[in-house]
Amino acid sequence: MRRDKKQPSHASMNSLGSVELGRYSLRAGISSGMVLLLTSVHHIYGAIIYQTPWRYHVVIPSIVVMLFISGMLFLFRKRPDARLGALAFWLAVACIMIFPITWIGLFEGGYNHLIKNALYFSGASMALMRRFFSQPTYEMPDDVFFEVTGVLQLFAVLPAIYHIYRLIRAKVMTRKGREPETRDGENGRRILGSRRVPGTPQLQPRVAVRRLGANGNDVEDPDATFERAVAAGATVISPVSDIP
Repeated sequence: MRRDKKQPSHASMNSLGSVELGRYSLRAGISSGMVLLLTSVHHIYGAIIYQTPWRYHVVIPSIVVMLFISGMLFLFRKRPDARLGALAFWLAVACIMIFPITWIGLFEGGYNHLIKNALYFSGASMALMRRFFSQPTYEMPDDVFFEVTGVLQLFAVLPAIYHIYRLIRAKVMTRKGREPETRDGENGRRILGSRRVPGTPQLQPRVAVRRLGANGNDVEDPDATFERAVAAGATVISPVSDIP
């Protein structure tokens, strides 16, 4: 059995993983920024029409969170293999999951607006509405733009959820591809080996085929020599599975 020369090496797979990390870190940052921008517009508008200046207080934290996420992702893209880059990566992921996804998307967009509108327009009693959505924190639906932008916060967060999932997945897969495995060779020493892809056949040594060389001596078939070396524990390049 011959090696497939077209099979990608671990180096090329790590390069592809880096491309995926760069792509989804950028997309996660942009989608999170769009959520924070939308909630800023929503709360500024609400502060004006309902004369509730406290809604402006959402704008400053949104800007701070946006700058923090951008800074952490930028640091990660500059130092992806360093500990500082890894710390920046997980801080950015945690910040995206807590603020744009959970606080704004699920709570503000989902509970504060989608559920409120669903109950209101389904004919729920005012007593029930005031029980779960009391004033002055909540306003009953009476402004189309305010309610539409409020509900949109839930749907705007869906791309951020998808991209943060793909970002974490690419990070985990890239890390797995960089961790060498060790196993015992014929001589009992620990040697580096490549990962075997599930579902691919394991190379087995075949009987050596000898032929007459140019100098008249018997030489062994190089393919059989290679396969026997692989079975004995030598390192061989193998493809990486589950490329996103």
